[in-house]
Amino acid sequence: MGITKVTRWETSDGLTHFCEQSAEEHEEQLVQVAEATEMFKDGKSVGSILESFSREVPDEILYKVTQDTSLVVGHWQCRNTPGYKPLRFTRGLRSMHVWGDVDSWSCSYGGEVPLSDLVRYARDKNTLLEGE
Repeated sequence: MGITKVTRWETSDGLTHFCEQSAEEHEEQLVQVAEATEMFKDGKSVGSILESFSREVPDEILYKVTQDTSLVVGHWQCRNTPGYKPLRFTRGLRSMHVWGDVDSWSCSYGGEVPLSDLVRYARDKNTLLEGE
């Protein structure tokens, strides 16, 4: 057994990568997520943000989902009262962090949800979407 030099690349989020190209791609995704989240905080819709990054918009309803959208996330809450809001993009613009409090037994709660689930929550008949 002997000593071996190992070179790794570290991205701004603290993850290390064996391959420089992998680290560069991951860092680019981090930058895109930060830019998309800033656009979201400035009032743009999820759909328009995805479009601006040349990403597929999986459902037209995402053009209505903004930081002001209140969602019902049935399996996180005890009532069908809209109380969750999308906060920021995650995972290379494939998901969003959603958070809220609707007087559920466990207080405030949230987590990362794929865009497909965000579409489902936005389409819930109890969700409050502006213009609907």
